[in-house]
Amino acid sequence: MRKICSLSVLLALVFSIQTVFGGVILSGELKKWHKITLEVQGPTLSETGATNPFTDYRLNITFTNGVHTYVVPGYFAADGDAGNSGATSGNVWKVHFTPDATGTWNYEVSFRTGSLIAIDDRPTVGTSVSGDGTTGSFSVAANDKSQPDLRAKGRLDYVNQHYLQWQETGEYYIKGGADAPENLLGYYGFDNTVDNGGTSNSLNGTSSFVSQGITYNYNGDGLHHFDAHLNDWKTGDTDWGSGRGKRIIGAINYLASRGMNVFSFLTMNIGGDGQEVYPYVNYNNNNAPQNDRLVFDCSKLDQWEMVFAHGESLGMYLHFKTQETENDQLLDGGNLGNERKMYYRELMARFGHHLALNWNLGEENDIWQELSDPTNAYVKSYAQYFYDNDPYHHHIVIHTYPGQQGNVYTPCLGTASKLTGTSIQTDYAEVHKQTLEWVGKSALTTRPWVVANDEQGSANDGVKPSGSGNNHDNIRKYTLWGNLMAGGGGVEYYFGYAWAHSDLNCEDWRSRESMWDYTKIAIDFFAGLPVTEMVNENDLVGNSANNNSKYCFAKAGEVYVVYLPGGGTSNLNLSGQSATFDIRWFDTRNGGALQTGSVSSVTGGGTVGIGAAPSSTSSDWAVVLTAQGAAVFPVEWGAFDAAPQGGDVSVTWTTLSESGSDRFAVMRSADRQIWEELGSVNAAGTSTRTRNYQFLDQSVPNGRWFYQLRQIDLNGQNELSSIVEVNFEADAWIWSVGPNPVTTDAVVYYAGSKAQPATFELIAVDGRVLKRRTVSDDQGLFTWDVSSLAAGMYFIKLTRGNNIDHFRLLKHE
Repeated sequence: MRKICSLSVLLALVFSIQTVFGGVILSGELKKWHKITLEVQGPTLSETGATNPFTDYRLNITFTNGVHTYVVPGYFAADGDAGNSGATSGNVWKVHFTPDATGTWNYEVSFRTGSLIAIDDRPTVGTSVSGDGTTGSFSVAANDKSQPDLRAKGRLDYVNQHYLQWQETGEYYIKGGADAPENLLGYYGFDNTVDNGGTSNSLNGTSSFVSQGITYNYNGDGLHHFDAHLNDWKTGDTDWGSGRGKRIIGAINYLASRGMNVFSFLTMNIGGDGQEVYPYVNYNNNNAPQNDRLVFDCSKLDQWEMVFAHGESLGMYLHFKTQETENDQLLDGGNLGNERKMYYRELMARFGHHLALNWNLGEENDIWQELSDPTNAYVKSYAQYFYDNDPYHHHIVIHTYPGQQGNVYTPCLGTASKLTGTSIQTDYAEVHKQTLEWVGKSALTTRPWVVANDEQGSANDGVKPSGSGNNHDNIRKYTLWGNLMAGGGGVEYYFGYAWAHSDLNCEDWRSRESMWDYTKIAIDFFAGLPVTEMVNENDLVGNSANNNSKYCFAKAGEVYVVYLPGGGTSNLNLSGQSATFDIRWFDTRNGGALQTGSVSSVTGGGTVGIGAAPSSTSSDWAVVLTAQGAAVFPVEWGAFDAAPQGGDVSVTWTTLSESGSDRFAVMRSADRQIWEELGSVNAAGTSTRTRNYQFLDQSVPNGRWFYQLRQIDLNGQNELSSIVEVNFEADAWIWSVGPNPVTTDAVVYYAGSKAQPATFELIAVDGRVLKRRTVSDDQGLFTWDVSSLAAGMYFIKLTRGNNIDHFRLLKHE
């Protein structure tokens, strides 16, 4: 073990805050998949001043690491801390970047000014601002987060399949969570958020309501308060404004605690139902001193970001609904003009760094009809703009009325648009049929869509609250399992208008608690299936898309899942299959282990009966038929990591369960394309407990390396693990300074594997060198007394050979 490991606790704060000379300040953890913020100082301007800082200044920063290049848009951030300060003016512009690789990242700043330059694609248009052309670099370390934090999974990408895929782990994503309340961001704790005369959030005009024996009171402001979730907020969680963030953060905590992985929200409902969600400084377009649709509210949007970041840390996918049918012509009359481009740019610049999200181009979008556009050219232009300007190419979908899906979706299939999926609205009993339709139609093109169901009818009912008369059994059977058994990407639940905690006035997500339980059970079940290799095969159980009596989802010859919404039994056509199949039953209502029914196995070659369920034969069950010898669920992966250990790299992994697993081959690559097999480790074979494995790579040249495992079954089949990355350098050297901020003594820690002179300098903001210290050993610490220095910001510069690093030190009185 290297000596630096003995200082691991002291060095935990390494590079959590840095600065780079040239007017660019870096903040955040410099680690893979973490948000890294670069601040650039410009002129002092106001949100509502004569010069518009949003439209008339354009900050873009280009990041490169030798493999990837990302051009990331920036935004005006007032004083840089508007979410807490409430500032409306300042001189700070920000860019948020999420690196997808460790090692050195280089950046170049483009900061220019001119009329409407923010939405002008020409790189040299306008006039250069101070900081324009600045270049620099920073080093990104390996990610250290664990699930459910999404930084342990990486970015969620569209990968030309019917499921999105986590870039770090290689897993596929199936969503389940809340589509309501659609006006989630109409929350009292956000700055400048007021009800502008939309449908009231109060329950049937009352001032209070009772939920699960608890009475909640409204303040009469027409906004969400989420009092029911105040106690779900935990000490240390995100907050702002002396408690104003606690209730909505508690609500997100609750949803995550039930195993949900998505929540949805409109980012603008001007002229819509709620009329309290808007990113602008004004709800109405007062045009004083300029078009308010081009002027954004810095503090409110910072507070939105706090909620989104907290959700990401809990494993939440963010469903951005950019408009609704009532306001789809609000911006530029429906055209892709200045207002719409600025709106989209601000969303991408402020929130596009998040790892898991989709851009929904419109709820109940019918602009094709309103503007007589049968080819859907308007929607195509919106999707193209997101694709061209979102550096991470997040998932793009659209939502529309049940009877208009063909009009909206058909012209956008394949390469005709940049859409990568649908957000289906339909009657709950039609979900399976319509998911099948759009999975099938998109599969015939070069761009298979991720098909989600995000709104279940009827409009009055949606998913009713828990308790007497709820419709959760039907929603479970025909919406949740209906979507997933058709090859869909998951569901979000709409709450209707006719019930307490509706689509607009929901104050308590506990009102649908049983649906969260059913959804978690289904997500966990499908996570164990090779879903990207399975297709709907309803004909094998004598069913059709127009019949909800039973469904079949299969990988031919290996695994068949038969779902029986109405209970009972079924035959399954296994003609042409000679294998013997084990039959197990899964309780879709309660979860748990697979169970044996009245028939334990069948042999293919014709139509077979699957027998009866082990109990509750009139209830819905999923029946799993697995070919003997086919390791459909060979390994349930746990953690996988690789890290320097002395002069070697230690590759470690765990499995949570194994079935018919023979061995693990350890592979290494310099470019993710050509892989060298280093050796193998014997597997446990069959196991139901956690197993820990290690492989020591003792022949590692200096450089950046990728590691991957190939898991090989006893029958010779295999699958690949995710990929992990290691920056291996025999002369590794790290340092940090603490505490920060400091009042009296600043302690400088340093450690490495090879001694080399290093010079530390404490520098004032005007460039004066106040202290200097040179060290030549490979590890140690020293203390600088800074008690006599004035309060303010200082820099520590480290020079070691040709390497120069900087650290920002804050001095308090």
